[in-house]
Amino acid sequence: GYLKSYQQCLNFVVQNLFVGTLLSKLGGERHAACYACAFLAASTLVEVSADLRLFVGVICPSVAVASGLMSISLRSLVTQVAPKDSLSSVLAAVDVLQNLASVTVPFYRTYLFYVMARYSGVDQEAEMAGDPTPSVWLMSS
Repeated sequence: GYLKSYQQCLNFVVQNLFVGTLLSKLGGERHAACYACAFLAASTLVEVSADLRLFVGVICPSVAVASGLMSISLRSLVTQVAPKDSLSSVLAAVDVLQNLASVTVPFYRTYLFYVMARYSGVDQEAEMAGDPTPSVWLMSS
């Protein structure tokens, strides 16, 4: 809860203060979206073996920057290709799809844990069947 709030506050600050500068330095929305995607992937890989200080001090800010940059870049790209008379419908559909993705994550992650528990053997330290280790949890994200 606290870490998610911290990350959301960082995301808010980044979107308000730094996104315009980053977009111009990275060469536009398309390049910014590609760089942000690569940066998010690298942050996730580092997150697997990070301690709390590295997570709070480096990974959370980098994820906030990359996710804010990607969100704004992708919305901008959608508005550039969408027909002007149906722009509000297209943006509404994007919002619906983003919310659908965030709602369905617990369902497919639960199924993924079930499959991992079935094929990975018994973990004596797990609190429940299919409860993954933190590194498995992050790799499945």
